Amino acid sequence: MRRTVLPVLVLVTMLLGVFAVGRLPATAAQEATPAGAECPTTTVDENKALVSQLYEALGANDEAAMAALMAEDLEYYTPSKGEREGSPEGFFQGQRENFAEATVTVDQLMAEGDMVAAYTTWTGTFQGDKAMFFGNELNIPEAGLTSEWVSAVFFRIECGKVSEVWPVSDRLGHLRDLGVITEDELRSADAMATPEP
Repeated sequence: MRRTVLPVLVLVTMLLGVFAVGRLPATAAQEATPAGAECPTTTVDENKALVSQLYEALGANDEAAMAALMAEDLEYYTPSKGEREGSPEGFFQGQRENFAEATVTVDQLMAEGDMVAAYTTWTGTFQGDKAMFFGNELNIPEAGLTSEWVSAVFFRIECGKVSEVWPVSDRLGHLRDLGVITEDELRSADAMATPEP
C-alpha cells in the first residue's frame, strides 16, 4: 500500500504545483497593470485626426459628436476670463447662436506629442442685434452683416479625447466687420496708444 500511496501523493503534488504555477503569471500580470491602462495612447496623426473630427462636428452643429470627442472634465481657457466652466459642447453655443450658418475651414494643423495647434478661418452672417464679446453684451448696429475671422486654437489630447483648449480669435476683426468699431475710432485709438519717447 505504501508503494501505491507514494506515487499518488507525488502525482497530486505535481498537479497542484502545475495548477499553482499556471495561475501565478496571470495574477502577477494583473497586479502589474497600471490603474490608467484603460486610457488609450494616441499618435500625433491620431491627435490631428481627432481635432479635424471636432471641427467637422462643430461645423455641422452636432453636439453629440462634439461631446463624444471631448473629455467630460474639459478645461477651456480664454484670454479674457481664464478657465471657463460649463458643458464642453456649450462653449461654442454663443458663436452658434450669433453665427448659426458659420462655416469653418481648417487652414493648418500642427501636432507635437499630446498637443495640436489649429489655424482656422471662419465666415458667417450675424444673426440678432446683440452679441457677447469679452463678457460684455454689445449692440450690433446692423443685422445681417457678414464677418470673416481667423482663430488659433491649441488642444491637448488625453486618453483619446480633447482635454484642454486654449482659443485665440480675431475679435477686433469681428467688431470691425459688425460695425461696432469704425475705422475712425481705430485711427483715434492709435494716437492715444502710441507712447511718446
